[in-house]
Amino acid sequence: MRTRAFGAIVVGAVLSLIALGLIRVIVVRGGPSPEGMLPFLIAAAALCVVGLTARRHPTIAWLAVIVCLTTITIDLAAFGRTQRAVVLPETWRWITLAIVLSAVLSTGAAAAYAADPSHRLRAWMPLLAVVAVISVFAIGAWSLATPDPYDGIDDASSLGDVGLVTRAFLVTTVALTLATSLGELRPAAHRATKRLAVTGANREVDGSIRYAGAWLPVFIDELAPGRERARRAATAERARIARDLHAVVVPDLRRAIGEAERAGSVERLAGSLRDALGQVEAMIDSRDAIGLDIGGIVPALESLAERTEERSDVRVTIDVNEDPGGEAGSPPREVEAGALRVATLALDNVVRHAPGAAVRLTVSRRADRVRLAIEDSGPGVRSEVARAADGGRGLADMATEAALCGASVRSGPGERGTGTLIVFDWPAG
Repeated sequence: MRTRAFGAIVVGAVLSLIALGLIRVIVVRGGPSPEGMLPFLIAAAALCVVGLTARRHPTIAWLAVIVCLTTITIDLAAFGRTQRAVVLPETWRWITLAIVLSAVLSTGAAAAYAADPSHRLRAWMPLLAVVAVISVFAIGAWSLATPDPYDGIDDASSLGDVGLVTRAFLVTTVALTLATSLGELRPAAHRATKRLAVTGANREVDGSIRYAGAWLPVFIDELAPGRERARRAATAERARIARDLHAVVVPDLRRAIGEAERAGSVERLAGSLRDALGQVEAMIDSRDAIGLDIGGIVPALESLAERTEERSDVRVTIDVNEDPGGEAGSPPREVEAGALRVATLALDNVVRHAPGAAVRLTVSRRADRVRLAIEDSGPGVRSEVARAADGGRGLADMATEAALCGASVRSGPGERGTGTLIVFDWPAG
């Protein structure tokens, strides 16, 4: 809904810009002057900003479209003041209609920005936004329904009742935009305050002026475009590395520790350490990522199955279900990567909790759907209490990996009532 509303407003901004250009070219005698076309160029530049930022910086895109429509409305009003005494009544009515429509659209853009859940300052902002739009629309409709007498205005620069429309539009648009923009600064302000608290800064000890001097650079730093997105990406990457280490490195290290504690064979201890080192090197070399890029999920699963059989007694078979009626093409790479990580975590669980079991991987892949089933012949899914007591996090990590790519994971007994079945479904079922 938000995307459709924003798209409709952008279309309205484009049409308003075209109307402004036509009015400037057709109505003005002798053609527009360079100074007269400056607002048109500013509005056009704002639309370019909208196109460049709509996907990655929606806040900037909203502000740019509001600036575009506000510039158009103000320029139309200024144009109307200069042309009121020289144009025909019929032409003036069309100019009045253009001013009113532009004012309503501009207020509507500010209202949609303020009411958007991702930008909303307070729960009552949508109601205030609706009241603002209705107010400007009502004043505009009244000014159109009761036009000023053409010969009754002595001041050639006066807009008459249309001036009420421009004043109402300015008050509502500026108030809604300013309130919402200031509200969006609050998260950055909170983060800056927390960062200063970590360093030991204190307003009461340092004084308000000194504290503000230290806080302002941190606040500006927090406003840097993409900083919060980069922080979330870094946190997600650290979590992914932790999951990979838990799935492919920790088991080999545990075996090595077990061998050392039992004073077991030196060769077996060295073998476990070599396996752990090989897994770390595979992570560094992004072996699985390369396999996905070259052949997709199936070759990557085959490589995973080989490594699992090399380091354990688990036997893995892979079934590929072709779907000739499915949509042609390949699914998104991040979906295949998520499915591969879920398979890695599931096989690690089998190695740890059902050594010697047989595992069957069944994969169905097409452009619009991926399903991966991992079924083993082990003792079955343990209770949540038992998994928590053992420090297990495999199923939770699988759910996290699936959610990151829009998929879902479910677990339960195998199809024959024994063993464990893990099913990865994309899109989430």
